[in-house]
Amino acid sequence: MALTGSTHATAAGQQAVFTPITLPKHAAHADKPKRNPFLPPQMPKRHYAIQTPTPVLKGIVQNGSARMAIIEYAGQSGYYESGAKIGSYTVSAINGSGVQLTDGSKTLTLQTGGADHD
Repeated sequence: MALTGSTHATAAGQQAVFTPITLPKHAAHADKPKRNPFLPPQMPKRHYAIQTPTPVLKGIVQNGSARMAIIEYAGQSGYYESGAKIGSYTVSAINGSGVQLTDGSKTLTLQTGGADHD
């Protein structure tokens, strides 16, 4: 182990003065910063639940025995017959008072808001 320091030359008969120097820590043992100080700070990650739009029944159209439902989904309205897909839903039944949609094991029933007319 070598000592690093400086000695001061003194007049004859006096002792040399030794000044110790503290060496920096070895890189493996140095305290590492928690983040790069040259990068801008980052916002914490937030987890948001994505809300799936709910279909809205606007009406039912009937021509003879064939029925179609007018359904608004995600801001778009369209005509759907039984078996049609709306997002992740499938139109499973259309009757005079409403529409039944299925999404896997979930069932969603949409009812008409007005009175029935003959």
